[in-house]
Amino acid sequence: FFKQKTAYEIYQCDWSSDVCSSDLPPEVVLRTIGLTITSKLLEPDFISLLRVVLGGVAQFPELGRTYWEEGPGYARQMLATYLTEVDRRRDLSVVDPELAAMQFIGLVSGPLLLPLLLGALEPPTPAEVERTVDRAVAIFLAGMRRKAD
Repeated sequence: FFKQKTAYEIYQCDWSSDVCSSDLPPEVVLRTIGLTITSKLLEPDFISLLRVVLGGVAQFPELGRTYWEEGPGYARQMLATYLTEVDRRRDLSVVDPELAAMQFIGLVSGPLLLPLLLGALEPPTPAEVERTVDRAVAIFLAGMRRKAD
């Protein structure tokens, strides 16, 4: 099951080394990360994998833990590392980078993933994905901007 396509492969993003290590403004980096995450989350293979994990986790709790560690937990850690750096540079005020990372992932994925996972809606268009990510970035940055000293 995990041999076919692991959660790590689905969540693995080039942004962890390329974009996050750059001096680009947070708006640009977060948009890139958001678009990368959503493109991975909306892949049919990911939707199928997540449905299997959710269906089996009650009987096989280690399945959920493995999925978390190799997928969302990995993405959270990469993003938290970036957010720690932008806080250190004073570009943003990030009190709890791990929580902030999960909040950002929730903002970009929530409106798109759950309806698709439940079969309630058709896959979003690229324009809908971009609109969702752009709005998520704006909301996130509004909450993380440094107050004037």
